[in-house]
Amino acid sequence: FFGMVFSGLLSLCTGPSWRTLPLHRCVLIAAFALSAQVLNWSGNMYAGSAIFAIVYSSVSVWSALLSRILLQRILTVRQWCSLLTVVAGVAIAGRGSRSEGPRALLGACMVCVGTGLLATNHVLSEFLAVRGTRIPPHINCCIQGFTSFMAAGMWQ
Repeated sequence: FFGMVFSGLLSLCTGPSWRTLPLHRCVLIAAFALSAQVLNWSGNMYAGSAIFAIVYSSVSVWSALLSRILLQRILTVRQWCSLLTVVAGVAIAGRGSRSEGPRALLGACMVCVGTGLLATNHVLSEFLAVRGTRIPPHINCCIQGFTSFMAAGMWQ
């Protein structure tokens, strides 16, 4: 997280005044990322790395769906076919993991929610860059990194 902070510090001398930007939005979006990380790490511990990798690979599907809903992004037929291929791959690979027990199911659910939150973080970050009062990506990255760094520091 600490490295993300430096991306925005470079623009302190030049660029838009940070005081005019709604930076609280970046902090709120960082909360999605932090929640996603906690759920993904915890889910990995319950489900195991194989199930984690299978479920986590659905982040591109979540991102595409949220991009379509929130940003009205139009995907090409080729892109939708690629996403369907990912879904099919996740479904096929996940078939053998059903008999892993209740902890694995809990972990898979945690990773699924965490993956959805991570995709939400990605799409909302893009939203800040292209809609309304635009926040430059490097400043958004800096604020999210600082927020995450401070939250992780307090937790440690």
